[in-house]
Amino acid sequence: MPGGIPVAAPMSQMMAVPPPGAMPPNGHPGQMPPQLLAPQPPQMMAPPQFQNAPVTVPVEMRRPSVYSDRRRLELDLNVIDNILRMSTDASALVRIEVTVALGLAVSKYMDAFTAAAEESSRSRGSNGDDEEDERQEKPKFTFPPEIEADVAERYLHIWRTLRNMQHEDPHPLVAKSANLIVSFVHEIMLKATMDETDQALDGGTNHGLPRGRSSDGIAS
Repeated sequence: MPGGIPVAAPMSQMMAVPPPGAMPPNGHPGQMPPQLLAPQPPQMMAPPQFQNAPVTVPVEMRRPSVYSDRRRLELDLNVIDNILRMSTDASALVRIEVTVALGLAVSKYMDAFTAAAEESSRSRGSNGDDEEDERQEKPKFTFPPEIEADVAERYLHIWRTLRNMQHEDPHPLVAKSANLIVSFVHEIMLKATMDETDQALDGGTNHGLPRGRSSDGIAS
C-alpha cells in the first residue's frame, strides 16, 4: 500500500520461496528438493572389521549380583523376618499376603532358595548315620559364594516356614498359594538336573552328575 506500513508476506509464502541459487530444475519455486528443505545428517557407520564384532561389557560395568549388595540383602532379610511373624496370623487373608511376599523374595533370590530347598530335603532324608551321609552325593545346588553360613540359615528358615504353610495351613487357599511357590522352585531344580544329565549322556561336560540320576528329594 503506497504510503502505508508494508505488510509482511505470510510465513507459508516466505518458506515457499527458495534462496538465491537454489531454484529447482523445473522452475517452480514452490517445489523445493527434499535435500534443501530437510537436509539429512550424515550416516555414521563402523569400519567393516567392527560391524559384526560381538559387543563385550567390561567386568566393572556388568550388573552386580543381588548377593553382592550386603546392605540391600540385610534389609530384605529383615523385612522377610517381620513378614514371617504373620505366617501364623488368625486371618487367612493376612497369611495369603505372606505367601505373596515370600513369592517375590523367592523370585529375587532364586539361587539361595534352590540351595535351601535341597539342603532342607537332604536333612529330612538323613537317617543319622554320619558315614552314610558323607558317602552321599555332593549337593547339586549350593548357596552363592557371597552368602555366609548365618545368612544361609536365614534362607533355610524362610524355606521351612514356606513348606510348613504348604502342608499345615488350615485354609486351602493359603496352602495352595504356598504350594505354587514350592512347586515352582522344584520345577526349576528338576529342569536344571535334567539338563545336566542330558549333557552328561550326550558326552558333554560332566559336572559330577552320575548317569541316570533321579529327581529324588526335589518332588513336592
